[in-house]
Amino acid sequence: MPRVPKHVLTPERTDLMLRYYNGTPRAIDFLIEEMKVVPRGTILYWAKKLGITHKRDWSEDDEQYLDEHISTDRIEDIAKHLKRTTVMVRWKATQMGINKINCYGFNRETLSEGFGVSHHIVQKWINAGYLTPRSRQIDGEKKEVWYFSEADVRRFILSHPLELDRIKEKLDMVWLMEMVKEGQK
Repeated sequence: MPRVPKHVLTPERTDLMLRYYNGTPRAIDFLIEEMKVVPRGTILYWAKKLGITHKRDWSEDDEQYLDEHISTDRIEDIAKHLKRTTVMVRWKATQMGINKINCYGFNRETLSEGFGVSHHIVQKWINAGYLTPRSRQIDGEKKEVWYFSEADVRRFILSHPLELDRIKEKLDMVWLMEMVKEGQK
């Protein structure tokens, strides 16, 4: 008796794939839900079969935009502009030898972006005393703008591995390794 495939790419499913597949985890999760629990691997296989995977090379313009905006714009905004995932933007930045670290250190939002968590989690670490914010001097005045130096963040990473273990699914490992590596120089 021939094996009957468990999941079939029907015309309705093809329509859903063509309309919603963009390679992002959110789109794939949406398709899994809409198609009544089709495995992720099957959706990826169908995308390849339909020719809708989004692997494309980086143009010189893309690289120039990334280089010019990495230190000032959010990764999500850069990714949206370049029509790429945040993971690909971070990977390319690492490959190009550029990073988001600026001269002021990190604020709560940039830390949450680096760790891949909400700013509420970073606030929890502050409240627990794991991270101590500093006030920033702007134009000679002490402002109530919190920031954390690279050394503060590195100390947190090395002193609180259990906190990182709790968020390992969301953690941007490239960013984490850059932070630890910078301290070893």
